[in-house]
Amino acid sequence: MTFQIDADPIPLARPRFSHGRAYLPQRSRNYREVLQAAVKEQLTESFRPFVGDLHCHLKFYRKFNPSSRRFGDIDNHVKAILDATQGLLFNDDSQVVAITAEKFQDKAHPRTEIFFEIKKSSSTLLNVNEPFESTLRSASTHSGSLNSSY
Repeated sequence: MTFQIDADPIPLARPRFSHGRAYLPQRSRNYREVLQAAVKEQLTESFRPFVGDLHCHLKFYRKFNPSSRRFGDIDNHVKAILDATQGLLFNDDSQVVAITAEKFQDKAHPRTEIFFEIKKSSSTLLNVNEPFESTLRSASTHSGSLNSSY
């Protein structure tokens, strides 16, 4: 299943502590709400969270050079996605047994592309939608500078 989030990806910030309680900074909470709303908008009413082992493929496109500090650490981007989609796309992030994550620069169209595959057996993946590569080809019409070296 493929999702595209048309918003500038924001890495998950570390929790802050105040009065003995942990909380997420406002920017991280706002981004989580944007992610959840965008995913819900793309789901059908009959969708139920995935069951079983999952492989998650993520592509992050920001206005910044991927190697700049302003882009953010890729692991924090991944955590933002998994935290926001837990309960919507899957029941627990422990179901994710493999992750592929890449970051790219796209000044014109910052976004996140999310693709989940259900691990059918120990060596076989079941695509729950069209192949990721064809989704990227159709998305390239939006950006013009999409790196499709996947």
